[in-house]
Amino acid sequence: MTMSSNNLIFPDDVFSTVGADASRLYLLGNPVWQSVQFSTEQVREEMVAILTTLLNVYSFFASNANAYGFRQQKEYAPTHDLDRWIRSRLSSSVKEARAGFDALEVHRAVGAIESFVEDLSSWYVRRSRRRFWEENDPQDRFSAHCTLNECLATLSKLMAPITPFFADWMYKSLHGPKESVHLEDYPPVNDDLINGTLERQMALVMTAVEAGRLARQKVNVKLRQPLPEVVIAADTDRAWTLRRFEKMIADELNVKKVEVIESRDKMIQFAVAPNLKTLGPKLKEGASEVSKLLSKVDENELVKHLRTKGKIRLGGFDLTEEDVIVSEKEKHGFSHASVGDIHVYVALEVTQNLKLEGLSREIIRRIQHMRKELKLEFEDPVDVEYFGHHDLETALSVHRDHIMRETHARALVKKEPIQDAQKWTINKMPLELAVKRIER
Repeated sequence: MTMSSNNLIFPDDVFSTVGADASRLYLLGNPVWQSVQFSTEQVREEMVAILTTLLNVYSFFASNANAYGFRQQKEYAPTHDLDRWIRSRLSSSVKEARAGFDALEVHRAVGAIESFVEDLSSWYVRRSRRRFWEENDPQDRFSAHCTLNECLATLSKLMAPITPFFADWMYKSLHGPKESVHLEDYPPVNDDLINGTLERQMALVMTAVEAGRLARQKVNVKLRQPLPEVVIAADTDRAWTLRRFEKMIADELNVKKVEVIESRDKMIQFAVAPNLKTLGPKLKEGASEVSKLLSKVDENELVKHLRTKGKIRLGGFDLTEEDVIVSEKEKHGFSHASVGDIHVYVALEVTQNLKLEGLSREIIRRIQHMRKELKLEFEDPVDVEYFGHHDLETALSVHRDHIMRETHARALVKKEPIQDAQKWTINKMPLELAVKRIER
């Protein structure tokens, strides 16, 4: 940046728009031996997003901790694989951050912190969300609160040299024992908490879920729409891990059943076409007849026979493997996607019951949005009035208890007309909703 080229960016302008911490995070996240293409927009997109994500995680923790009168204890027993996994990830991140600082490669420390924040927000908190207000298992709820508190407190110390203002704010908000986070020692590595096996297993689950989501996206089926089944093909060792976490995968992909198989042979659907480059010279006029016959055969059986015997007789003609072009196509009723060597097949049949369940999830999302607009606390009860398309009203009726429980509704009433209603369109169907606060 030079005055003569008129491309100077003044620090005060950056700090007043995206903040000093986000700027430090961005600059320190780049290796010192590489040139940095700096722009305020890049800082906003990449680094403010990380700090905002962490702020949202803290807000989630604080609202639930306050609601249940949580008080941190130094010693606690994790009750869930997710707790043990995120504590392992935290310790691994501390180890990587310290190694980065020790090697004077601060970008490694920044990368470790960014990766951990992503796992904490997009996997741990999202997967554990219900545990934070589970009334029937207070011990598990307490474990979730303790684990998240530990993660945030350690993060405030990890981030202190990089984002000093944000780290100190979070440390004080968590009621850290000292006057400032900058009076704390940098977190030590606790190798006893690192469980490499569990980290690899959870990474595998995330890969399977990623492939499943890609399969849904291919056919434009929303994640809120429940589907009957997903079939995952993996090798024997990975299949064992995936079976262990079947329920987690089913929840993430919103399916009723998960089947893990060790060979994807039964899920492959072949497409067979004539190879006219070889058939033309070999059969001449007979090539067109073979093409017609190929369009009528069981393609999977034909491929299996060719690969086993090396040739097949069809309509009086002898064909070899080079005479046909074999490719894969989508198995009927499934959408397929793969990440690495993990193959996922999502069943697409949607029954009426599944359709209504999907609509109920869409309705819950709208009510929760309206609760957010009213700036309601998590536990604040509401009354909900509705009127709309017959299918939406049926979903509201069939899944009434679930909708009320998810939205903290004391009443769910059909009414026409509705005063101060908000209009929505769900799957091209109209719905009017009114969400009203109940004074305690």
